[in-house]
Amino acid sequence: METNLQQEVERLQQELAQRDVLIEQLSEELFRLLKGNVAFVPHTDLEVSQQQITDLENQLSECQDIIAAKDQEIATLRGTVQDLTERTRNLERIVQDLPTVYRQKFAERMAPIKAKVEMLQRENRELHMELQTLNYHLTRNIRPQRLELPLVDLPTF
Repeated sequence: METNLQQEVERLQQELAQRDVLIEQLSEELFRLLKGNVAFVPHTDLEVSQQQITDLENQLSECQDIIAAKDQEIATLRGTVQDLTERTRNLERIVQDLPTVYRQKFAERMAPIKAKVEMLQRENRELHMELQTLNYHLTRNIRPQRLELPLVDLPTF
C-alpha cells in the first residue's frame, strides 16, 4: 500500500515538474513577444495564453494540494506501520515466553498432585509393611489345631 502511495506521489511530482517547464516556456515566449512588439501580438492569442497560464496554475495548485494530502496520508501510514511493528514485537516476545509460562503454571498445578501421590505412596508402603507384619504374626501364632472328636461309647456285643 505504501509503495502505491509512493508511486502516485512520484507520478504527481513528475507531472508538476512538466507543468513547471511548460509554464516557464510560456512565460519566456510571452515575455519575448511582448518585449519585441506588443502591437504585433494579436490580442486573442494573448488572452488564450493567459487563460492557459491560469489553467496551468490552477492545475498546479490542485496537484500541490493532492501531493500535500498524499504526504499527510503517508505520514499517517508510517505512524500506523510503526505502531503495528511495535505491537508485533511485543506479541513475539509474549509468544517466546509462552513455553516458560506454561511450564511454570503446569508445575504450580502439579505440585499439590505430586504431594498427594507421594503421601499415598508413603501410606501404601506403611500399610504394606503392616500387612506383612500381621501376616507374619498370624502365621506364627496359628498352630495346627487338632481335631478333637467326641468320645462315643459304643455298645459291645
